[in-house]
Amino acid sequence: MIRLQNIEFAYGDRPLFRDVSLEISGGEFVGLIGPNGAGKTTLLKLMAGMVRPHRGQVWLADRPLDRYRRNELARVLAYVPQEFSSMYDFTVEEIVCMGRFPYHRLFEPLDERDWKIVGAVMKRTGVQTLRQRRLSQLSGGEKQRVILASALAQEPRILLLDEPTRALDLKHQLQFYRILQEEQRQSQHTVVTVTHDVNLAIRFCRRIVVLKNGRLVADGPPQQIIRPEVLEAVYEVPLEIFPHPGDGKPLVMFRGVDHGP
Repeated sequence: MIRLQNIEFAYGDRPLFRDVSLEISGGEFVGLIGPNGAGKTTLLKLMAGMVRPHRGQVWLADRPLDRYRRNELARVLAYVPQEFSSMYDFTVEEIVCMGRFPYHRLFEPLDERDWKIVGAVMKRTGVQTLRQRRLSQLSGGEKQRVILASALAQEPRILLLDEPTRALDLKHQLQFYRILQEEQRQSQHTVVTVTHDVNLAIRFCRRIVVLKNGRLVADGPPQQIIRPEVLEAVYEVPLEIFPHPGDGKPLVMFRGVDHGP
């Protein structure tokens, strides 16, 4: 579904990626993890066509990404940023309706099918009761569910998310990822998410890609690649990994933390 082939990319004279290749198949749920500056967000933006590689090619299905028209790409792929900001204080319903723009000409009104889709994604993400609330009136967790609803309204086959729960508390992190997991299971979306929470990635992602300094360090199911020797080399902190008492998946914890007297 998405293929990065021999990618090279740099910020000015600072190289980030050199000869990086990665393939993500349809229906996968992939987590991108790694320390700050590893290249996670840039890799996601390359997949979304928001930045272009200096060398190499990004493929979507059987076509180069840069061959897609903007509206055509938006019908296939949706991008959820860390935060959504706007100079206008839109209502929740207006924001979700924006997800239908790729299917219409400028200023063309939504039709019956559009409104049905908007209502359905608002219900699935639990924001239907907020439809007349304005963006400025929402909590962080509410905002992220609204942006997810807008992305789902695009009816994409691929969802790319950049640290979507970065500013959320534990309850809303869990709520957001459960919505995402259920949506992925029902609609078979391809989901790629950047997160700094390794345990969150382990719980929800069926495949994890580990990055450091623009290199792909490890790639595979959590049970295979979440090992102390891998994560300690990446994050440069001592770690212990235990089987989770509930499901047996790896649970990552700091090792040798001094808790004081």
